[in-house]
Amino acid sequence: MSLSHSWLLTPQELSKTLLFHGSIEPWQLARPRAGGYDDCFWTSDCPLIAQTYIPKWGGEAMFSISRWDRDREVCPQRQSMIWEIAKQLGASATDITWRNDGRAESWRDTGKPVTYQQVFDHLLSLGYEPRDGEFFRVKDIYITNEDGEQVLMPVPADRQPFGRLVIVDRPASLALYDLTEGREPDLTDKQYHKVDTFQKAFEAGYQAVLINDFAQSPRYGNVGHTSIGFSSRAIGALFDEGRVISIPATHRDFPCARGDYLTEDYLQWHFSEVTRALALGFPVPTAVIDAHQERFDALLADLNDDAQLLVPVTLDGARAYDIALPAAGSDPVAAEDVAAISNGLRQGLFEQGDATFTLSAHGRLTCLRGATLVEAAEQQGACLTVNASLSDQEGRTVTCGRLREALDYARAPADPAPSF
Repeated sequence: MSLSHSWLLTPQELSKTLLFHGSIEPWQLARPRAGGYDDCFWTSDCPLIAQTYIPKWGGEAMFSISRWDRDREVCPQRQSMIWEIAKQLGASATDITWRNDGRAESWRDTGKPVTYQQVFDHLLSLGYEPRDGEFFRVKDIYITNEDGEQVLMPVPADRQPFGRLVIVDRPASLALYDLTEGREPDLTDKQYHKVDTFQKAFEAGYQAVLINDFAQSPRYGNVGHTSIGFSSRAIGALFDEGRVISIPATHRDFPCARGDYLTEDYLQWHFSEVTRALALGFPVPTAVIDAHQERFDALLADLNDDAQLLVPVTLDGARAYDIALPAAGSDPVAAEDVAAISNGLRQGLFEQGDATFTLSAHGRLTCLRGATLVEAAEQQGACLTVNASLSDQEGRTVTCGRLREALDYARAPADPAPSF
């Protein structure tokens, strides 16, 4: 299986043996589930295509702040992002009488006056640029305040949700029902709606269907591609065989120039797999090392040989049961701390802090400190990147010097064949 020996292939070579699925949903179960609409688990043969399906954010508010209103004071309004921002800036009101359109008819000010200009400036400070000088499209989220109320608030423009890229080791033999018939994608014939055809194919024994599909690119609009949809039974069987993993990922759009469409998330995961293989003494081809030379240089820069090697690995909240935790009582977990981290994750904020992890030679992630983070990730069904040390087959911590030695050994010319 390609996934179990990913370091033997370059990122480009490996990607041709895999399928990909992008998701922003909180996963409470690691086992993939097919969609309720069509009973299909959809995949693409390209990580970039899959990650275009991860949205930039879950919800957005759209509104305008007219230049003619800038000097006016913001008044209460139901379900209004402008009023919610004004409250964050100090506005407050009680004894409100509401009109049918959700605007306040009368109220009593209990906070400081906040103008539309102050709200406008606050949005600029969050990184938002208004279209035509007054129209905003703002990422938003509901959070629970100290009074237990659900409050709508904006998040900075550069925030990204914590999504996941599901990687499927494509079977060499796959019973695939082909609906494309060699044709190009056609917007007038959206094949992802052919639910009855999918069901009949699965009932006839096919494991998956192949369709023409369309991704939505902010840069290029509709982008045609093919998708493979696995039945519930087929994707479940692949998971049970260890042929499905998840890695942290965010939304990615198509680059300006065409390329191989391997995303940073996919490349970082592959680099970590290659680094681990080298540290454990597995044979890694020179071409694979060359593909990640800049990453190796950055990882080892300014570190001495005795320094502990730390590599980015996946902490999947849906697989928290696979993570070894500290002994009971040695790493207390406070509910308020879990809530704070969970709230941050929902807002696109995450810092590893003093949480400490190690990855064994067999791929088992152990949390030495930071069970609070693991519980928060489990609650949110989040897939996160954490830095972890590596342990070898004898349980010893791998150092930077050991990785340098492995790189030198892998690059050493092979002994010439003896001549007789």
